[in-house]
Formats: sequence, structure tokens, C-alpha cells
Amino acid sequence: VYKRQVGTTLVISAVVVAVLGFFLTEQIAAGLLSNAEAAARAQVVTGLNTAQSQPGLTTPLTAGQGQAAMQAMGSIDRLLQPSSGTASYNVAVGLSTELRGRPGFPLWAETGFDAGATLPASLLADVQAEQFAQGRGKPENVLFYANTTLIPSGGGPGMPAIAYGVPLYNSYQLYFVFPLTEEQQTLQLVQTTLIGAGVALVALLAAIASLVTRWVVLPVRHAARAAQKLSAGQLEEGMVVGGADDLAALATSFNDMAASLQEKLHQL
Repeated sequence: VYKRQVGTTLVISAVVVAVLGFFLTEQIAAGLLSNAEAAARAQVVTGLNTAQSQPGLTTPLTAGQGQAAMQAMGSIDRLLQPSSGTASYNVAVGLSTELRGRPGFPLWAETGFDAGATLPASLLADVQAEQFAQGRGKPENVLFYANTTLIPSGGGPGMPAIAYGVPLYNSYQLYFVFPLTEEQQTLQLVQTTLIGAGVALVALLAAIASLVTRWVVLPVRHAARAAQKLSAGQLEEGMVVGGADDLAALATSFNDMAASLQEKLHQL
């Protein structure tokens, strides 16, 4: 009984701690992602305003202007690279699907990552649809984003990231990719801390359950054994009295009852 009660307490405590840890981790992860998205969105808006201020981008590109497009894309890419002390991100400048892949026109102007492998096809399609809508008179400039994996240009393992894309007038498209390395490290630290705290809490609860069981269950078990011996006629058997709590009072009352029965039997 003693081991079963301690084991049950241990299992229940472990389940409760695991469930609470899971929900806390989910809440913290959602908060980290929300903060990262807000900071990324602000950076994208700033970068878009900077790019739109550059001359020569409003005129639609035509066949034979591949060199001019390459120079403009490279200039924007270099201009929007993060400076020291700012958030880490990568920039890619592309062209509309009508120009992308045409002879003489570059696919991307990018630095430090593989834009073709990093940017999701769904994001490219959304930006292209928005650019087409703007060409037909739509005034708003909508930011699109998608979760992705940042693929370094020199190879190597990818890392979780958020990609933002937005049209840049009629011919160009602007993309930002924000790695989630810091958020992932923070979440791993939180998970490690929660696991350590959870194990310590379960061990503490198990120790408390063990002590409470020893204080309550064992004296009651001794009382049951003494009652069995008393019913069998062993009136000289008694309970050990320790302390001054209710269990001690029970033991004292039991011993008084046994002594009274023994005295009455002697009188008979």
C-alpha cells in the first residue's frame, strides 16, 4: 500500500507537470514568434520605403534592359543589407514572373543565402498576384510572409526563418528573410529550465508523499495489526505512543482500552 500510494502520487505529479510544461512552452513559443514577426514587419516597411525612394524603379522594364535591371537589383540589395547593431536578416531582390528567367535578366540579387531554395513558392505567387493587382490600379501595398528554412548560399544546414515579400513597383520584387536562431535558442533554454524544474518538483512531491504516508499510513497499519491481536485475545499487545498528535491520542486510547479489557477479564 505504501509503495502504491507513493507511486500513484509520483505518476499524477509527473503528468500534471508535463501538461503544464507543454502549455507554458507553447505560450512562450507563441510570444517569441509574435515579437519576431512584429520586429520583422517593421524592418520590412522601413526597407520598402528606402527602396521606393531610389530613382529609376517606377519605369517598367522591357526586353534588352537586363543590364539595367541587374544594376538596380544589386544596388537595392547592397543598400538594404543590415548594418552593425541591427537585427540579422537577409535581402533578395527579384523580378516579376514576366521578366524572371528571360535571356539577359538575372534571377536574383542576393547576399549570403540561396533565395531560390529559401523563398516558398506560395510566397512568390502571392507577391506576383499583388504586383499584378497593383498594375491594374490597386493602391495598397500588402506585405506577405511565410515560414521557411533559410538555406545558406555556400551550403550547410538550414535554419528556421520567416520570409516577407512585397512588390516593388511594376517590375521588381523585394524579399526579406529573418532567421529565428535567437528565438530557437531562447526556447531551448526555457525548455531545459522547465524540464529541470519539473523533475525537481516531481521528486519533491514524491518525497512529501513518502513522508506523509509514513506519518499517516504506517501508524494506522500498526493500529490495525494491534486490533487483530487484541481480537485474538492478546490483550498485552499495545501500540507505540509517539508525539502528541491525533495518531498518538489514538494509540493512547487503544492502549487504555486494551488495559481496561485485560483488567475486566482478570476480575471475571
